Amino acid sequence: MRELTPEVLATLYAESPEPVFVFAPVRDGGRVVDFRYVYANPPALQAVSARLEDKVGQSLKASAPDAERSGMLASYVRTMETGEATELRIHYDDGRISGWFRIQASRAGDALLVHFRDVTQEARTDAVLRQTEAERDQTELRRAALESLLAQVPAEMAYLRGPGLVYEFVNDHYRARHPGREFLGRALPDALPEWRDDSLLGAMRDVLRSGAPYRDQEHPLRVETPEGAERRWFDLAFLPVRGSDGDVEGVLSFATDVTEQVSARAHSDALAREKVALADELEGERRRLAVGEERFRSIVETHADIVWVADWNGHMRQPVPTWCALTGQKPEEMLGLGWIDVIHPDDLSRTSQLWADAVVQRRRFEAEFRVRKATGGWARVASRGIPLFQSDGRIREWVGTTIDVTTREREEEALRILSGGAAELSGTLDYKATLRAVGEMAIPTFADVCVIDLVDDSGALRRVLVSGHIEEEELEELRRMPARTDPDSPVMEALRTRRSVLRERIPAAVKLEMAGDLERLRIFERLSPTSLVCAPLAARGRTLGVISFLTVRSGRRFERLDLGLVEELARRAALAMDNAELYRRAEEASRAKDEFLATVSHELRTPLASILGWTRLLSRGGLSPEKQARALETLERNARAQTRLVEDLLDVSRIVSGKTRLNIETADLMRIVEAAVESMRPSAESRGVRLEVSGQPCALAGDPERLHQILWNLLSNAVKFTPRGGQISVSVAERDRTATLTVSDTGQGIRPDFLPHVFERFRQADATATRVHGGLGLGLAIVRHLVELHGGTVAANSPGEGQGATFTVRLPLALPAQLEHPLLEMAPASTRVDLSGLRLLVVDDEPDTREMLASTLEAHGAEVVQLQDAEETLRWLGSNRADILVSDVAMPHMDGCALIREIRRNGPGAAGGMPAVAVSAFARPEDCRRALDAGFQDYLTKPVEPEVLVARVAALARPRVAA
Repeated sequence: MRELTPEVLATLYAESPEPVFVFAPVRDGGRVVDFRYVYANPPALQAVSARLEDKVGQSLKASAPDAERSGMLASYVRTMETGEATELRIHYDDGRISGWFRIQASRAGDALLVHFRDVTQEARTDAVLRQTEAERDQTELRRAALESLLAQVPAEMAYLRGPGLVYEFVNDHYRARHPGREFLGRALPDALPEWRDDSLLGAMRDVLRSGAPYRDQEHPLRVETPEGAERRWFDLAFLPVRGSDGDVEGVLSFATDVTEQVSARAHSDALAREKVALADELEGERRRLAVGEERFRSIVETHADIVWVADWNGHMRQPVPTWCALTGQKPEEMLGLGWIDVIHPDDLSRTSQLWADAVVQRRRFEAEFRVRKATGGWARVASRGIPLFQSDGRIREWVGTTIDVTTREREEEALRILSGGAAELSGTLDYKATLRAVGEMAIPTFADVCVIDLVDDSGALRRVLVSGHIEEEELEELRRMPARTDPDSPVMEALRTRRSVLRERIPAAVKLEMAGDLERLRIFERLSPTSLVCAPLAARGRTLGVISFLTVRSGRRFERLDLGLVEELARRAALAMDNAELYRRAEEASRAKDEFLATVSHELRTPLASILGWTRLLSRGGLSPEKQARALETLERNARAQTRLVEDLLDVSRIVSGKTRLNIETADLMRIVEAAVESMRPSAESRGVRLEVSGQPCALAGDPERLHQILWNLLSNAVKFTPRGGQISVSVAERDRTATLTVSDTGQGIRPDFLPHVFERFRQADATATRVHGGLGLGLAIVRHLVELHGGTVAANSPGEGQGATFTVRLPLALPAQLEHPLLEMAPASTRVDLSGLRLLVVDDEPDTREMLASTLEAHGAEVVQLQDAEETLRWLGSNRADILVSDVAMPHMDGCALIREIRRNGPGAAGGMPAVAVSAFARPEDCRRALDAGFQDYLTKPVEPEVLVARVAALARPRVAA
């Protein structure tokens, strides 16, 4: 061979447009250990920015510091020693020269000839395209998840796109309404011909044109059913859906069948008309009864409780036992005119005059008056007497009856009170209006003063209403005066026993009880109350407070007969208040649901809009390398944000269904805290927020992954609400067999009125369209649930808005022992997993996903065979061999679980024991268990991180390599 002198080399390669180096080997003990430069053509010298005289004779190791790390030197040595030409692509970076290069090395006699080409831009373009394809796959998965979520909405829902109103999505409720019809890809007038002449078709087109939502309640439509056409009523809503350019692209249709509600209302109206007719009939019957009552009045009077006989001037001839039982008089005390002694002083003069007039005028005697009762208090009686005459016309005697009408009057009075306020109680959902209505019902007919004390959230009594028929100044003093909470207080007794408390006479001892409270004693003496009754306000097993009635100057005293009215008033008031509270909670829940759905839509669309926008820009080309890098970073960040939203929704779904499970092991809380802080530190530093950690190692029994999730949620919440220049402090302490974790920030803080709701699902302090911070309002609810699953508690404290917040988590400790499962140290980012020599079988019916999985594994040196379904896989395994199977679970005809069972049962040769990894978009624990039970060794949830996939495959490959 002609000797490769500098002159020969210059002749051969001086005009070559491709960079060329010629090296001479440097040997040590017969082995090549380095190379020295012999020649470099002009393109090569330009690439390394050097002159030929500076390069010739120079060592490769000395002039190319990255030669060994990049693998370049090793490939040169192999070519020089074996004579086998080498072609490879390397990444070279020595701080001065950096990029991807395609190198071809061959031996020419005792020299090494190297051709190389800079392929950095080509490598970057390939990486961008692969990443874009992966992100597009993830976007499609997110969209599928969103459609799955919308499919569960309890309404008939469809999405129609474009001026032609072409169906792109319908949920199961919509399909069930129109069985046997095809929708997707068809225009609405073609899919539902009966809508061609309906005004709703025009309404949808108006929404497309104007962008204004359309709503219609109780719209009648004829729908087809298995029994034939049927007229039904629907609440409708057509909402515009805008594209990334702001133009209306389609219409989202919601329809809720309200036929049953319409029918129920019609039935209710018919019942109301029937009640009116019945009331008219009852009024006629009442008039007829009035006539009959007059006709039989004398018969009714003869059946009175007390029958008496007196001489011509009213002297009782013989005692009346029933009178004595009522009044407590002894038989001898009532004889003659002794019965007058028990008449109320205020009624005595009037009653005596009526009796004298009846005697003089010789007509029947009728009077109502009060008599003193044997049990105390006064009873109202109605007395009637008829004169019996002698033959000469003089009165011989009187025969009469006296009836105790107290009960009747009280019942009539109670009926008037209850019927008079029933409409107000049933017609309001405002508890304050309810309480005012109760007071107005009882005053002044039944009582002089009404006081209502309610139990607040802290368990203390709070005076909410004082009304009465007394001076306004006295009412105001009662309003300022809090309820008595001492053990002797009748209000506390009613609250404690949940039974009514009656004080027919307020004893003088009450003054002694209030001797230490001069202000209360002064008001008591000024009012001079005569009697008191207290009843608990209880509804649905809860005691809401106490309602109290007082008599002051009316002269009336409460009796046992009054307890029924008081308790009925209390029952109605409590029920109305509870209904009002339930209604308020239902309204809040409905509002929270609407706000949450709006937030879900916003939070899912926001990253999706960014992903679609940047993807289109990348696909069109023309972006600078800086813009391309920014586009890729934005795509990854938004895809991860959307993944996090979906994971939060899945976590809440597991919480609601009670399917959250913990993998308990002994873990070091401090190490978990440090890992969470380090993962959050880049985000905090980008926002200008300082993170500080303090504490000592702390062993406890828990799920490390869930504990990390608790820390991550608390830290991300703190970072989000802490302004630039703020600080977040995380501390871990151990005391009394309890680990206390504290996360404090100097950020926005929490309003006092929102603090009790901070851990509730779907609750956000600011849920308006102008809110500054995004999110679904689920993170803290998930934190509380996971902490409680660990047997711990979590609490939030904040002095107020703008003053920061502190979240405190308390968890029970594990038994003191060495950590059984220490946290794994994170592998260095630069570690590369080598899958060379492995033949991997990738099965997925989605071509894009299959290509992404295969490309990821091939990039690490594996040989990958791609198959699209289970049947093709079984045929291929009949005549071929693979080391590991990576298979999707959800596939048509035969899913992944059925495939692995068939392989395990009938697989040829070693295929029956081949390791297998399941890859699925289903993330429920039961889906994972089903796959593992079928025969898979591992389970990955889509979207799969490439590093995770490679690590799992490598882990399954190690036992086989060792074997």
